Amino acid sequence: MQAYQFLRKWLDDHPKFFKNPLYVGADSYGGLLVPMIVQEIYKGNEIGEEPHININGYVIGNPVTDTSAEYNLRIPFAHRLALLSNTIYKSTKRNCRGEYLNVDSNNSLCVHDLNVVDKCLKRIKQENVLEPYCDPLITLKSSRSGSDLRSIEKHFQMEECNVF
Repeated sequence: MQAYQFLRKWLDDHPKFFKNPLYVGADSYGGLLVPMIVQEIYKGNEIGEEPHININGYVIGNPVTDTSAEYNLRIPFAHRLALLSNTIYKSTKRNCRGEYLNVDSNNSLCVHDLNVVDKCLKRIKQENVLEPYCDPLITLKSSRSGSDLRSIEKHFQMEECNVF
């Protein structure tokens, strides 16, 4: 694995860092790579490869580990957070049979429901649904009060989603 080999060579070139604790981190698709890199480090340490790497842990933010499962779990997750109404969720679940990634394009009921779901969630920040979504192309007038800025209902037309 190239990242593992790079790390060993880098430590060989910079021996003053041998004893420093190492934490490997990444986000998104790094969720697929970080565990493999850490496993290689542990294997190398176990068989006595030099230099010994002082691995102390790893961190993965918003990791992709199983694309199909993660994508298919987004809709139930959005429903549990009340980002989708019961009506939309139940219809989508029934019409798509729980499969939201590999959809049969001939299943017009599922395709329609997924379009409604996309419309309801398009202004939600996927990485952190509790953070406001800020469209860089839209600027808010400075005359708005802070309390007005906290109302999603006032800024986004969500009636069709039956959430509010």
